[in-house]
Amino acid sequence: MNILELIPKGKLWEGKNIKTLFIALGDSTIRVKNKVTNLLEEIFPDKTNIFLSDWMRICSAESREGILGILAATGGNRDEFFLEIAHKYDPQCQILKQNPSPQFVAGISTAGMSLSGIAIPRFSTFFQFSVSQPLPELEKLLQKLKPAHVNFVYLYGSQKSKVTL
Repeated sequence: MNILELIPKGKLWEGKNIKTLFIALGDSTIRVKNKVTNLLEEIFPDKTNIFLSDWMRICSAESREGILGILAATGGNRDEFFLEIAHKYDPQCQILKQNPSPQFVAGISTAGMSLSGIAIPRFSTFFQFSVSQPLPELEKLLQKLKPAHVNFVYLYGSQKSKVTL
C-alpha cells in the first residue's frame, strides 16, 4: 500500500504539489530512521566510532579493548575470568595459577622455624601470565579488577619459562 493512496479525496488533496510534499516528508522520515538505526549500533562499545571517547572516559580505559575488558568483568578470582580479559589484548596469552607455600605462617609455624624467604600471606594466589609483549593497559586493568589476595606475575616473550614463587 502506498501512502499516497491514503490521501483523502477532494480538491485540496489533488495535484502534483501535495504529492511532492508527501514524498519529501517520506524522504526525511527515512533519513531520520537511518540515523536512529546508526546511533543504536553506535551505543555498543565494540562497534562505536562516534562514542568511543565517551566510553573511554566512562570506563577509565585507554582503548576499545580496555572498555570491553571492564564491561566483561563479572568477577571472581577464577582463571577463566582473568584469561578471558587477557585474551582481548593477546589471544596467545597463557595463565598458570600458583598457590605458593610460604616459609613461615603465623599461628601454624612453630618456634625456631626459619623466617627467611619471601613473605607471602597464607591465602595469596599468584597468576602467572605469559604474554608476547608488555601490555601496560592490560596490567592496569587486571590490577583494578583483582581481589586483594590475588597477585600477578607477567612473563614477556622469551621469558616464557615457569617462574617459581
